Amino acid sequence: MRAPRAELAFCTLKYNTAPVALEISGLRQISLMTKVNTVPTSTRFAVAIHILADLALHKGKAVRSEDIACSVNTNAAVVRRLLGVLAEAGMTRSQLGVGGGALLARPAHEITLLDVYQAVEEPNYFVLHRSKPNPQCYIGCNITSVLEDEFQRISATMDASLAQTTIADVARQVADNAGVHYYCAKQEISEDLD
Repeated sequence: MRAPRAELAFCTLKYNTAPVALEISGLRQISLMTKVNTVPTSTRFAVAIHILADLALHKGKAVRSEDIACSVNTNAAVVRRLLGVLAEAGMTRSQLGVGGGALLARPAHEITLLDVYQAVEEPNYFVLHRSKPNPQCYIGCNITSVLEDEFQRISATMDASLAQTTIADVARQVADNAGVHYYCAKQEISEDLD
């Protein structure tokens, strides 16, 4: 439902050095404190891919969470937590006892980046405003449907792209970048990942 043009409000932001002043049709002014880069970004996806590539490159040898954590440069508890999530999704398994550790539960070429993302991240790539936009503003009352359509289109494209890359592809690229001085020879890695 569109309001008549004369009744539409237009929101403008005026940037001061500290707070942001928001004027709605010049009728009222609201001060909002702004913070730069305050939206937290998850690293679970990147760390999960790192973990799975590490396991793939160890070609069936169990890897301790402490050793993976050393490679990721994080705490072993973080790795164990993600390994638990990946195990629930059927991507990793544990081997107990002496020489135990984590292993891939299925071949690396069967695990896509989409599988990993869906296992460790929230279901949506993008979220809408935390609070509903101003319905008195012609932008605020119309932006949500536009964003929903765009986010759906972009998400479908991202899903398709992530589904094309496997952990074997990532592991192969890591091995190629590392050269022959990595854990095992390139030929062995390429043959064993498929």
